[in-house]
Amino acid sequence: ECLGIITAAALLPWVPIAPLAGVWAERADPRRWLVGVYLGLAVVNVIIGVGVMQGRVGWTELLAATALTGCLRGMEMPARHAVVRRLVDRSLLSNAIGLNAAGFHFMHAIGFAAAGVLYDGYGAGACYVAVGATSLLMALQMLRVHLNEGHEPQERQHALRELAAGFGYVWDHRITRTLVFGAAAVVLLLLSFRVLMPAIATDVLHLGPSGYGWLMAISDRIWFAPAVRDVVDPETLRRRH
Repeated sequence: ECLGIITAAALLPWVPIAPLAGVWAERADPRRWLVGVYLGLAVVNVIIGVGVMQGRVGWTELLAATALTGCLRGMEMPARHAVVRRLVDRSLLSNAIGLNAAGFHFMHAIGFAAAGVLYDGYGAGACYVAVGATSLLMALQMLRVHLNEGHEPQERQHALRELAAGFGYVWDHRITRTLVFGAAAVVLLLLSFRVLMPAIATDVLHLGPSGYGWLMAISDRIWFAPAVRDVVDPETLRRRH
């Protein structure tokens, strides 16, 4: 039950926040947006990590921090996609999206394995601090990114009107609608195994934190392989379509 509540606190904020963040990411500078998000993630994770080390974090604090992290993650992904779109030419956008997905899943796989080893040696607090330090490095890296100056902002309407137009586009285009509902079905029906993975690793397989980390790393490699497959030459992409 506790695992389910924590997972819900991490994922449910994405539902209302991510679409709104997608609208505002096109209105603001997504690079600065990401810097703020990564700094927020760094602060939250370091505070929780230090609190865990000092024995001052209970269920309420952990749940609140998880929900806040979920909100920040919901803001991060649309802004990151907006940055990718403004970093490369349109002809290379498919490659950029594939590389972005490949890097995301590859680092997830490495991160799960490393977190298990780190937890074994230094405890949960050290894992939170490590995530905070990584988020700080990401914020510093984003400060060095220069977006394409040739990007011309489109004529904007009210944010809610644009949001409604986005939902309308998804609903009216069969392929896009199928992809969105297919992704939702995968998350709802298949990825729910991650909620029970800590209990399975501990109670069924009798593994420690390192074993749990490797299990999660292996599961992420399943998603990493298709992402790598999609990183192909732009000419190949044009012939395919």
